[in-house]
Amino acid sequence: TNRSGIAGSSNTFKVRPFGFAMNILNDSGTSSNLNGYANSANGSLLKLTGEDFVLGLRTVQWVDGEDSNNDGIPDNFAALENNNTAEHFSGSALLTPLNILPSGGATGTLSVPSVLFSDEGKVNVGVNYDEVGTISIAAQSTYLSDTTVQGLVQNVGRFAPSNFALSGSVEAACNVNGAFNYFDQPISEVSFSLTALNQHGSRTTNYYDGFDKLTSLGLQVEHDGNLLNRLENINSIGWPQSGATGQITFSDNDIAFSRLGSATLDGAYIDAAVVLVADQAQIEGANFNGLSCSGQCVDDFGDSISFAYGRATLINNYGAADEALLLPLRTQYWDGNNWRINKYDSCTAYDHDNVNDESGELVSSGEESLSEGAYRDSDGIRLSSPNGAGNYPVSYTPDAWLLWDWDGDGEADNPPNATLTYGVYRGNDNIIYKREQINN
Repeated sequence: TNRSGIAGSSNTFKVRPFGFAMNILNDSGTSSNLNGYANSANGSLLKLTGEDFVLGLRTVQWVDGEDSNNDGIPDNFAALENNNTAEHFSGSALLTPLNILPSGGATGTLSVPSVLFSDEGKVNVGVNYDEVGTISIAAQSTYLSDTTVQGLVQNVGRFAPSNFALSGSVEAACNVNGAFNYFDQPISEVSFSLTALNQHGSRTTNYYDGFDKLTSLGLQVEHDGNLLNRLENINSIGWPQSGATGQITFSDNDIAFSRLGSATLDGAYIDAAVVLVADQAQIEGANFNGLSCSGQCVDDFGDSISFAYGRATLINNYGAADEALLLPLRTQYWDGNNWRINKYDSCTAYDHDNVNDESGELVSSGEESLSEGAYRDSDGIRLSSPNGAGNYPVSYTPDAWLLWDWDGDGEADNPPNATLTYGVYRGNDNIIYKREQINN
């Protein structure tokens, strides 16, 4: 019997992994990271932006029941964790993040865009992320030119900012002889910007909707290393939930350093600073203005500013009945031991309309600003007496922060007072003493 050979060929068989099983591992890469996943803003912290976490990828074999429509794509990528490893895989897998939370948030960038397999079934890679929130990470590899291996891990995170940058300015009420404010006097402006940053110094726009953990923020005064929690009338400080998210822009023009009660004196606090105080625990290990901190995080912004307890004073005066008498007005501050004429005050305005004349007879004039706590040269408030000689009690109503306890009742709520006496010869201020010498 004649025999002949049979020749032929089948279709090309291509065998590829069913998919990538993906997992967030501990820093040593030996087991799952218990902090690797978060389902909400209250989930555990995985890493700050820029900090590496370990992503594990494993090529796995097909298992019956995991591809119900036979399209070659796993129905549930999370189920691949229990599949056997498909060894000897070679190829590059592209890694793609996608924002999950906060809703509507931006998707950031992974530091490693792809992973390379070289005749192996498992690869661990250190990777970091540059945005706040939680993400999914998809892996995709084109295998043998026309087949695709896919993987997906969900709810990776939570990620938080790596730095909070602070900048701002403080404009005192008086800036002529150095920045100065009386206790209870509104500071002209306090403004600052606090920005949640990633490792590249870029704003993390997803720092909202519960991911904005730094909520305990306050303004205080720092002097000689001590914090003074005495600022009042502060507008609320909070992270915006829309628009320029991830950045607080704050401005206030009526913040004041408060007096202690019952006319209690303290200070002065010369060359102090307005500072922003933050809760270190809510920063979650990030830097505060580029520096690490523990307990309270404190940093100043703007130039130094001095605060002191102040008061206005009047001095009795006398002169001829037809003379317009000067009402000597001065401002003083408490230096810790004594009252001193306030050399820092060249801003307090005075106005003769604020003079209170019990008689209602005196005619007043003069308005300007003090210079170093007193009148400039020939400036000042002057009062004349159309009715001639007499004693006239007067007072002057200053700004509220210059009232003092002149009546001794323990409350700093009194204006200064004085007496103007008309019909008394004042004499020449340049002569200290004179007498008549009689020659016999």
